[in-house]
This record gives sequence, structure tokens and C-alpha cells, in this order.
Amino acid sequence: MRSVARVLALSLAVAALLAWGPLERGAGQAPAPMVFVATLATYEEAPAVQAATPATAAGSAAILFDPGTNRVTVSVAFTGLSARPNIGHFHRGAAGAPGPVWLTICGAPAPAAAGACPNATSGFITATATLPAALQRGVTPQAFISALMDGGLYLNFHTQLNPAGEIRGQVLGR
Repeated sequence: MRSVARVLALSLAVAALLAWGPLERGAGQAPAPMVFVATLATYEEAPAVQAATPATAAGSAAILFDPGTNRVTVSVAFTGLSARPNIGHFHRGAAGAPGPVWLTICGAPAPAAAGACPNATSGFITATATLPAALQRGVTPQAFISALMDGGLYLNFHTQLNPAGEIRGQVLGR
């Protein structure tokens, strides 16, 4: 129950951030950071999760991209997974379609922005990655930013029960 409260608290914090809106910048200043969100759920996974997957598996993510520094910061709250997440990624792909890994949040393949995934079925992951160093081979910063802006990226977290992914959410601008 406490982990559900944490996910709710993170969701409320993201909602407050979104309601506040972007910071205005003056002439000559770097572009304002951009906020994106993702709601992670089992029913978003493609292929579908195993029948034994807990109905409580879910998550919320807030993503901040700073075009002035080319840094991507992601904060994820997850709860009710069947086991600890062993991998977490940004993938290129439309809703309902699997796609290639473009940036590793935790686990493999390297480089992983947060290192190893948390050893818990509910918890938090926060990581900051600088483009292009954090991207998988062949992915350019321009391609990543374009996919981020057009809703062409999704986040998902994999478990032992669901090696293709247990929770997934499309990354959307606010």
C-alpha cells in the first residue's frame, strides 16, 4: 500500500510540474527544458505480458530534456512488478509496436544511465544521461530528440517473468 502511495505522490508531483508549465526565457538565453511524461502499464506491452503478471504492475515517469546541455533526466516510480526490473530502456516505436533500444536507463546493454536496476518490485529510478554518449550505437542525438518530440519513444521495464517487458508507456510531451 505504501508503494502505491509513492506512485500516487510522484504522479501528483508530475501533475503539479505540468500545471506550472515551462519557464519563460529571455533573448539570448538557452532554450527552456522540455517536460515529457509516460504512464507505464502492463496492457501497453507488445507482445502481451504473461498471464501470471500481477494486475498491480504499473509506473509513472517524468522526463526532462534540456536542449542547452543535451541532457535527458528520467524519474520513474514503479510498483507491483512480478520481480525486480532487470532492464529499463527508451525504445524507438509507436504505441503497440515493439522497437529497438535507443537509450538504456538501467541494466543492459551498456551504457546504462542509472547502472543496475533497483532490487525491488516497487521503487524509484532516477538517471541523467548526456547525448550522444548515452545513446546506443548508430542512434544520433538528432534522431533521439526528434523521436522524443514526436511521441516516437516509449519506456519499458523488463523482468524475469516478462523478458520482452512488463510495463510500458509511450513518452508524450505535455
